[in-house]
Amino acid sequence: MPQYMKLPVHFTQAANSSLWGYSMSWENTGVGPNQGPVFLGADPVSHQSAETDFVVYDFAKCRRAPGPSGGTEVFYQFGIRNLSQFDAVFDLELIDFKDLMPSG
Repeated sequence: MPQYMKLPVHFTQAANSSLWGYSMSWENTGVGPNQGPVFLGADPVSHQSAETDFVVYDFAKCRRAPGPSGGTEVFYQFGIRNLSQFDAVFDLELIDFKDLMPSG
């Protein structure tokens, strides 16, 4: 079953700016490193001074180089663009469709 998660991190991004290089993984969390597929969004925090628009772009599923155990853990990289005319605050929200992950 898909799992919805909201990460209340309250990032602030400058007006009309793009920032690429956000990443996330489940490494060292006790739930296993290979999660996905994942749908991710930037969720504007309520009660900002005007309409707030964010775009998630260049969302990529990646694998690390083999470590000492030989594992190649999954991680995700993406960028977020603030289309608003002011510095705006957002959280991350995602849906992990881990039940679609093939076993084995």
